[in-house]
Amino acid sequence: MSVISGGRVNPLTQAFGNIARRVAGWVTIGDSATTFVGLDRSGGGLKLEDATDNDCNVYGYGEGEGFKFALGCRGSLKWKQKYTSPTDGGNMFVGFTDTAGATFIADGDTLVSGDHIGMAMLTAADASRAWLPVAQNAGTNSGTATSAISGTISTGVESSFRIEWEGLTAGLTIRFYIDEVLQQTVTGFTYTSFGPELSLIICTSPKGSSTNTLEIYEMFVSHTAIS
Repeated sequence: MSVISGGRVNPLTQAFGNIARRVAGWVTIGDSATTFVGLDRSGGGLKLEDATDNDCNVYGYGEGEGFKFALGCRGSLKWKQKYTSPTDGGNMFVGFTDTAGATFIADGDTLVSGDHIGMAMLTAADASRAWLPVAQNAGTNSGTATSAISGTISTGVESSFRIEWEGLTAGLTIRFYIDEVLQQTVTGFTYTSFGPELSLIICTSPKGSSTNTLEIYEMFVSHTAIS
């Protein structure tokens, strides 16, 4: 039990360990990738692979929007990943949304209007491999992604990602890390018209006919919200 403003409330804590170990627990909520399989490696992993132009391959963990982002929440999402971005380019997203589906990444290479917290790579071809911290509120903070970017992450290289959040009185504070380096901090992210219930998803959307591959390893999520 926790005490807030003199009243007692029940905190709901969710903790999931290494949920990218195998495909069990992940459900299709968009287009289906040509390949969505577990990886034969120590600790397991997931592999999404597709070469269908403008397919939006979305997989969610569990069923429904199970993570509540509101005043009093706090938590983190961390994972390791490796990707292949062909010369035709491609789009990828890992994180939370209330607008999962086959149009999550539009054919024009933008995130659908909705509420999102995550990391995205949009229309990344050749050397333009920048992952962007995403904190989007369709109601009051419109825009595809925040202005800061991580810089280039070479294709085929394993990198670690982490997102932390805390629901303060003035709004959400969200921190984005790549390879343990803080990339951006978003503060005062308004609750107005936001979520608050979001789904955890992984998504790829290829361009052209080249194969687009995303591998995810060692994904952990911890989230506490006021019920």
